Formats: sequence, C-alpha cells, structure tokens
Amino acid sequence: MRVRVLGAGIALRVGIAGSVLAVSPTAMGEPLADIEPEVWEAPAEVNRTPVGGEPDAAWSYVPADDGESSQQRRQAAAIDDAVAAPGLGVQEHYGFEEFAIDDRQSIAVNLGNGNLVVRATDVTINGPEIGLSLERFYNGLSERPGAHGPRWAMSSATDVGLEVGPSSIVFRAPSGFRARFSEDGDGWAPPAGLQADLSEQDNGQWVVEYRRTGERLVFTAGGYLLRNEDRNGNALTYAYNSDNTIASVTDAAGRVTTFDHDAGKLASITDPANRVTEYTYDDAHRLTEVTGPDGTTRSYGYADGRLTSVTSGEGHETAIGYDSTGRVTSVDHAGEATTSFAYAADDTTITDAADNDTQVALDDEGRVESVTDPLGRKRSQEWTPNSQVSSSTDAMGGDGGEGNVTSYSYDDANNPTQVSMPTGAAARASYTSDEECGSATQDHQYLVKCASDPAGNQSTFEYDGTGNLMSTSDTSDGGTRELSYTRQDTDDIDCGAKKGQICTATDGNDGVTTYTYDGDGNITSIDPPGPLAATTYAYDSVGRVTSTTDGRGQTTNYGYDRLDRLSFETAPDVQAARDYDADGNITAEVTYTPASGRQLRVDRTWDARDNQLTEKITDSWTVLDTIEMGYDSRGNMTSYSDKSAEVTYAYDAANQLSVINGGTDDPVIFSYDRNGLETTRELPGETVIYHEYDDSGRLTRITALGADGDEVVDYEYSFTNAEDEDQILIQSRTDHAGLEMEAGTQQTYEYDSLNRLVSVTEDGPGGIQDWLYDFDDNGNRTRAEGVDYEFNASNQITSIDGWADTIGYDENGNITEQQNRYSAGYNAFDQATEWNLGNTEQTMSYLGSTNAARHTTDVDFGTEYEIRGPLGLAYTETDSDLIDRDQSRRTFLRTPDGELIGSWNDAGGGYAVTDHLGSVVAVFNSGEVTGTVAYDTWGKERSRTGDLIPVGYAGGETAPADMVKFGARFYDPSHGIFTQMDPAGQEDSPYLYAA
Repeated sequence: MRVRVLGAGIALRVGIAGSVLAVSPTAMGEPLADIEPEVWEAPAEVNRTPVGGEPDAAWSYVPADDGESSQQRRQAAAIDDAVAAPGLGVQEHYGFEEFAIDDRQSIAVNLGNGNLVVRATDVTINGPEIGLSLERFYNGLSERPGAHGPRWAMSSATDVGLEVGPSSIVFRAPSGFRARFSEDGDGWAPPAGLQADLSEQDNGQWVVEYRRTGERLVFTAGGYLLRNEDRNGNALTYAYNSDNTIASVTDAAGRVTTFDHDAGKLASITDPANRVTEYTYDDAHRLTEVTGPDGTTRSYGYADGRLTSVTSGEGHETAIGYDSTGRVTSVDHAGEATTSFAYAADDTTITDAADNDTQVALDDEGRVESVTDPLGRKRSQEWTPNSQVSSSTDAMGGDGGEGNVTSYSYDDANNPTQVSMPTGAAARASYTSDEECGSATQDHQYLVKCASDPAGNQSTFEYDGTGNLMSTSDTSDGGTRELSYTRQDTDDIDCGAKKGQICTATDGNDGVTTYTYDGDGNITSIDPPGPLAATTYAYDSVGRVTSTTDGRGQTTNYGYDRLDRLSFETAPDVQAARDYDADGNITAEVTYTPASGRQLRVDRTWDARDNQLTEKITDSWTVLDTIEMGYDSRGNMTSYSDKSAEVTYAYDAANQLSVINGGTDDPVIFSYDRNGLETTRELPGETVIYHEYDDSGRLTRITALGADGDEVVDYEYSFTNAEDEDQILIQSRTDHAGLEMEAGTQQTYEYDSLNRLVSVTEDGPGGIQDWLYDFDDNGNRTRAEGVDYEFNASNQITSIDGWADTIGYDENGNITEQQNRYSAGYNAFDQATEWNLGNTEQTMSYLGSTNAARHTTDVDFGTEYEIRGPLGLAYTETDSDLIDRDQSRRTFLRTPDGELIGSWNDAGGGYAVTDHLGSVVAVFNSGEVTGTVAYDTWGKERSRTGDLIPVGYAGGETAPADMVKFGARFYDPSHGIFTQMDPAGQEDSPYLYAA
C-alpha cells in the first residue's frame, strides 16, 4: 500500500511540416522500416501573436453565460470552505493513495476526507526556465464549475485567481486548493501549510510569491491571473476575451497557445505549432472526452453528478465508487484490482485487492498522523502548526513501545533548519548571514546561506539580487573549493540567454564552461574547459533538440512524435528508433548498425495497469527469446520466465517479497524487521545471511553462515567517530570472519571537508597499515597509495607517477587507450563498441543509444549474447562452433526490483552474498562456499578465491581489463575513474566515482 504525503549523418525528411507519417526506409535504413515509429516535424514558424487582453472585472469562477449571477457563483464557491479537512486539491501535507492511469493522467484519493483528485496533463511546451504545462484537476468534493465543467479546473488562467475582500483574500491555487490570506497589519498572513506570500503592488496588482523558488503569480486588481513568472521575470503571460474567458497564453520564448470556447465551455487548446487538444461535454456540461494531438481519446463517465470512470488512452477503464457524502469508497483499477476505503471520525481504512487492511490515523486537520500496515507495524508523525513534519517515529517500538524518532526543526519563517537522526547525527541549515555563516548575501530570507553536515563541514551559498545562486564555497576549516556562475543580465553579462540563465560555470580548479543560447532561451553550445571540444545543439520551433554535434564532429539527429516523445536517433554509424502505445509505454525499440547490418529489436506488451507482460528480443530477425511476466492483484510480479529459467515470487500482506522459487529446487526465503528492512535471507543448502541495523535504519552488520554454521562473511560497520559522535558516513569497518583481512581487523576512515575519503587505517593482529589519498578541488584523486596523478582542465589524467600520456582520450572525453592494458573504440552514440586487450579483440553492440543495454560481444571464438530483460541481465550464452549454446548459458536470478540473488552455468555458480555497497563478496552453492572476493575502498580486488560469478564491485558487471560496467559507463577501479564522462553531468569532475 503506497500511502504517501505529497508534497545521423543521415537527415530525416518527413515532407510537409507538421505532418505525421512513418519513417521511410530511405530515411532510416531499410532494416528499420518495420518499426514505423510516428514522427512529427514541427513547423519552421510557430504562432507568436497573442490574442485577448487584460480583464478589468473581478475574478469569477465560471463563464458569464452560465445563467448564474456573480453572487450565486460566489456562494457556490464558498461551499468549498465546508469541505472536510484537509481540503481540496493537492498540498505537500496531504496524504493520498495514488493510482497511475497512463503516462498523462493519474487519480488519487485524499485519505483525510475521501476527495477524489484526478490530475491530467494536456499541453506541454519546453520553455526557458519556466515551461508551459496545462493540466486539469478534478476534485470530487468541490461544488465549483470550472473551464472544463463541474468540479473540473485548469491549472492556470480562469481557474486560478483571487477573491479580493476587505479583510481577507482567497487564493484559488492551480490544483483546486483554496487558501485564505488574512489581513495582518500592513500585509497579509498566509494560511498554515502554504509557503507563499501575498502582496499588493503600487499599480494595484496582486502577487503571490512562493518563498523558496521565487516563482510569482501576478493577478489583476480584480484577481485574474496575468503572469506566472520565475524569479528573473521569465513569464507565461495570459490574455482574456471580452467575456473574461481565457484567450491565449504566451510563453517566455514568445510562443502563443490559444483557447477556443463553445457556449462558455473550453472546446479546444491549440499550441504554438498548431497541435490541437479537443474537449467534449455532455448535456450537463460535464467533460466526457479529451482528444490529444495524436488522436488518442481519454474518456470520463459520470453517475449522480460524480465522476465514476476514467478511461486511459488504451481504453482501460478505472471505476470509482462513492458513499452518500461523496467520499471515494472504491477504486477498481483498470478492471483488474479493487482498492476500498472506509472512513471513521479520525481514521481511514484502506483495503487492498487482496483484502489486506492499512489503518491511517488522522489529526483534526486531516493530516496523516500514523499508518499501521497489514502486519500491524505502526509508523507515526507529528506536525507543526504550519503543517510541517516535526517528528517521525518508525515502527520498531512494537505494541505500546517507543519507536526511533527523527526530528525536524524550523525557524520563525518556517524554513527547515535541522534534521536529527535517531542516532544523533544532525544536518543544519542557516538562512541568515552572521558570525557562523559568512555568506555575503544579506537578503532572501528563504534561501539557504550556509549548510553543515554532522561532521561540522560547512558550505556557504551566495546569491544575486534576484535570488539566483552565484557561488558555492567550502567554508569549513581548511576548505578551499569554490564553484561560481555568471548569468544573463547579471553584471552586464550577455550570452544570448534569457535573464538568469547560466552563461559560465567555473569549477573548483578555475576551469570555465561556457554556455550560449538562441533567442528562445535554448542552449546552443556547451564549451567545457581544456582539450574537450564543444558540443552544439539545434532545436525545432517548440524547443525540442533536433540535432547535436559532438566534439568529434559527429552529428546525431533526433525525431519526435506529436506528444514530444523521442521516436528516433540517427548518427553516421548507428541508428535507433522506438514506438509507443496510447498509454505511453514503449512497445518496440530497434537499433541498427549499417556497417555490420545488425538489427537489434525488443518488442514489449503491457497489461491494463501498464505492468509489462512480455519482452521479445530479436537479433536481425532471429528471435532469441520471449520473456514473460505475471502479477498478482496488488501489482506485485509473481512470475518471470525466459529460456534459461522459470521463477516465481511470493509476498506477505505488506507487499514485501517473502519467497523466490527458481534458482534451485529449494526456495530463497526473506524475513524483515518492523521497519521493512531485510533481516534474514535463507538460501538453499542451509546458508543464512543476517543483516543488522542501527536505530537510524542503517546497515551495521552482515553475516553469512554456511551449512556447517561457520561464518564466511561477517562485516561490522560503525557510524561513530573517535569522539563518540554519530556521523552520516561509515567511520569504521571490522572484518570478524577474516574474509578480507585477518579476523578482527578494523579499518577506520577519515574524510575531508567535502566528505572525500582521505585515509584508511587498518589495525589488526597483523599490525597497522595506512592508505592515504589526496584530491584537487574538482574531486580528482591526485594521490593514491603513493602514486601521483596529474589532470588537465578537462579533469582527464595526463600523467601517472610522472609518466605522461599513459591514458589517451578522444574529443568527447572517452578513454581510447591505457598503455599496456587496452584500447577502445566508440561509435557516434559514445557506446564502447571495440576493446583491444592485446591478444584479444572484442566487438560490442547495444540496444538503444547508451552503454546500458549491451547485447552482443563478438570474440575470437564466437558471439556472446547478453539477454537483458526488465529486471536486468537475465542470462548470457555463446554462439560458437566450439561451444554448445545451451551449455554455455549463464543464468542470473534476480528479485522483481533487479537485485541479484545468484548466478549459474554448467560449470558452477551459486547464491551471492553482498556487502553494504552491493559488492559480491562470497558465493554459496548447496551450503558450501565456492568463492570469495575482497575489494579495496575504490573497488580494486584485494583477494579472490574459488569460483565466482561475473558480478563484482558495487553490483556492477565484470568487464575487460579488470573494469566494472555500471549501466551507462565502465569504471576503472585501478585509477578510481570512469572511462567516459558522466552522461547526467552531475559530478564536479565528469569522471568521478561516487558510491
């Protein structure tokens, strides 16, 4: 039960601009013709002419021709005030049970008052800083008609406004949430739970400003929404017809979306590229159908004035039942699983499709006070008067006992200032500049000026006058790193961007990355420091990337469907395409390599709740396998089968995985503590893995016993430092079983002010040994175990212990060579397609455009196939005249979440024991240990015994040259770097490893 608190070198030519057609064989290469992905090309020019003006009337709730007077409409709206707590719409402190309908809509039941909330996205346009997203919300307990009929509201325009009164002003928020600002001296006080301020401007306009983001909603004096601005003034601007209905909205790039009405009801929305979303109503003015630009229709049914069914794009109907007061009593999800709701004065009971009850206790404000799951485990939380969580208590207390408490603190402005874990570690934030926090920024009371971790390490943040982040500094004792930024229109900086967009970013080593933009605020080039070459980007008229040209001069072209979903990628040496169903699920993916003629394809089917049922894998029209999956009424995967294995899964009443059958004749059995953390894993052959945790729920011990009862693995972890202070990072690790070190040996760890590991001290019967590490201000490891490394401005290794040019890179930053180890080649998608290991050469192919789904490896004696399914790598097998394909097969057993349980082939294998990082440290078969392995702190093997499986450090797949494959990249533990740059761009240095 998910109770939560919300808070190509080949150009594609498709003919007439704005048309939809299948990709032609001449465009994509003939082998891709059978997938026929939908491709829609945006017109070269879009609508940039606003229509409408500024209304001068007082804001009203429905179109003027509905036959009701303004007073009647106000009375109807006032009924919303009588809705039981916590109210309508969506707020961070509301508790919901949620159900996904498809990729564009969902429904949720408010656990405090039974209100049904439907959320649907109709129009989205990429925009600079603040994009356009037009959503619809249905509130079942509302009595207010909106632009889409009774109980429906748009997330903007006429359905968002202010009721301006003499002593209070009511804000109707985008989700239907209703907030009353009360007069407070010369200003207006927000209601509890709303982190926003209301102010009246000199010109009579009103502004609602969200405190932390700086986003502003600007209203006319009469309460109509005029603009939705970011903190820099980049805005969505609204204009209205003479009858005060919405006429158009102009985004920050000047593109105009228009609205058409029929008899006062919103009939259609036309985006700047002439894509139309249409709305159909019944005789009672109720919304019955929404037809998107792709022709997909989503429909809605009603009974007794209430919404009783929501139908997905694929035609799967979800039915909703109510009690006499309009509270939701049942949700029949896609006709396959019914969840029921029962209400009492101060609690709500949720009964799942398997008849298991979850009890939700509520306070007087309708907030979730505690949740007791079907196993009787109770978790609770307390709230501040401002509806912020002040403490949360876990379920470890048991019947009548006290659980472990995490506490939260806030300042007088309701800014979060501290989080304290049950074991004592606390993180803090300051919003003022003082002796302890030296930020030069004096204003912006809702922006963090300094933040410190439990070790006392402090980061300081500075902002410009608008509130844009300009620098982050390590202001701990001895800290030196500073990251800084320049932005458009700040200090006379101009990079062609919209105001506030980043023009340059300076890293810790003073390397500067430069960004340029087009007139619509799209990034057109990113030029990093050092030898790395710039990447350039081109866009269509609605802000979608149509091509990139990388540092190697290779251009990749992109195509999209009418809903802006990626349809194809074409580059000089590789092409990829995909197709979707009407619910947004990917139904087919194809990758084609022209040089080899190889086409890899995956076809998928889905059930009515969008659970994946099958995955068919094809290599150049030869079907390799069809994976099949089954689910129970609660959506848990209960079966998985492929050519290598048939696996079944069982669950307890709380949806925790309890049994796996499929590795061998005997099951794997799981047990959990009251917090849902795994405590034991019983493996076939009487092997047991035990896990222990501290009061903060952190893993503190892993013990694995063989059938003879002997400890093979016994690692203990401590988060307490030498001063007996609780910390976030592991402070020591003890090897009690002697797997890696002599039994009883303890490693202690020290970190610098940026929490980078700088020393490891190993103390045991064999004596004391130290390892020391140094880093530069970008996090590059400049010294490790007595070896010095030098880096260039692109964070690439230029010398190792004085030996220059030992590692070579291409213009995209991919490592192409390491002397005496290997050389590598990459295609235009930066996929590693070739490895030369001296006397061995390998050629790889992939599905898609990343390294994640490696499919084949061609070696001297044949081709190794990697069959990857929804859970990860399922099995490998070799096609060779020298090896029988079935006998070469290696199977991987996994949980439904993809966690590795074990791996086998004809030569052996077994069940995996993993450490706190997920590294495989031992393998058991029939109760006997068949192999062990230990790693240093960077993942390099320290020791290895017996037979293991091809999964190693941190759960990564073993790879050539002693490397580890993690999803999109290969990691080299010898030097503590990745062989390619971080595709997400999230690290200070793009080659860093972060466990």
